[in-house]
Amino acid sequence: MADEVPKAPEKLKKAKEPAALVGHVNERMDVMTGKLLETAGVMHTFTQSLQTSGFKDYVDYLGRPVYSFFFNLSVGIARGFGFVIGATVVVALFVYVLTQYLVDLPYVGDFFQFIQTVITDEELKAGVASGQVSNSLDSMFQSFKSSVLGK
Repeated sequence: MADEVPKAPEKLKKAKEPAALVGHVNERMDVMTGKLLETAGVMHTFTQSLQTSGFKDYVDYLGRPVYSFFFNLSVGIARGFGFVIGATVVVALFVYVLTQYLVDLPYVGDFFQFIQTVITDEELKAGVASGQVSNSLDSMFQSFKSSVLGK
């Protein structure tokens, strides 16, 4: 393994002077102390990042499944309402632009005029209330077809 401390070379083992062996041991101790301090620094940085990221709060959140369920339910309901309100605003803007500006365009203005008539027609609203939507739409489409095609 690469992280293992190498043993003293054979020539140091055979050396008669213990000073050479002591010098080698001191060198290895310095290297190992540096590696230990480096590892401690990395661990300190890691624990600091865990503390600042709210990891403990996340683990606590996962440990309470009932709270997790109701929290996710309320977030889902809020997102659903946000979607509905946003879609309503987009459709309202589309209808406003349609009724104010696109009716006067050549070639497609008749189609947009028909769409505006469908949106604002009281007969269609009455047909929706009575359940006769297809008859109301059919009569409106026939009038559109006759006005565009001239038949």
